[in-house]
Amino acid sequence: MVDANQAYPASTAIRIGNELAAYDITWFEEPVNAKDVDAYLQVQAAVPMPVAGGENLRTRYEFKDFFARRAYDIAQPDVVNAGGITEMRNIAMTANSYGILVNPHVWGSPVMIAASLHLASTIPPCPPAYEPRPYEQEPVMEFDRTPSGIREGITAEPFDQQDGFITVPTAPGLGVEIDEDAVRRLASD
Repeated sequence: MVDANQAYPASTAIRIGNELAAYDITWFEEPVNAKDVDAYLQVQAAVPMPVAGGENLRTRYEFKDFFARRAYDIAQPDVVNAGGITEMRNIAMTANSYGILVNPHVWGSPVMIAASLHLASTIPPCPPAYEPRPYEQEPVMEFDRTPSGIREGITAEPFDQQDGFITVPTAPGLGVEIDEDAVRRLASD
């Protein structure tokens, strides 16, 4: 995966996307302005790998045109930006109905990670197929490993990946227990 963070106009994103083709990139994330449907369509039509986006869109209404025009191969709603758990589920099911894979975007706290894991575990394979194709039909979630006092320090059990997988929490609620003392230590005025 290559994440461009909205860095390019469509023409530059297309050039870079085609140059990246030699490296067997899984997807090209946010190659253009997050809200420019036409630019996404231009890039998607011209590069050989899937195009992903959506982490900066809010609610299903901002995703609507992207889905209807098939501007994404992979939608990446962020549970906080999208409007919460229920709204992200609505977005995921709408994407699924258009045959658009959903890979939740997460770049934050253990609460966000837990919410996204629970949501990802409920998204049906897309597209449905007789023969399952791991990583091609099921959600794949970005999992930031940069050291973070908040991400690793405010829960009793920090999230960790084993062989590329993260276990969905099974405790009540979202399954995370917040360490209130750690939150107080990390809080600032």
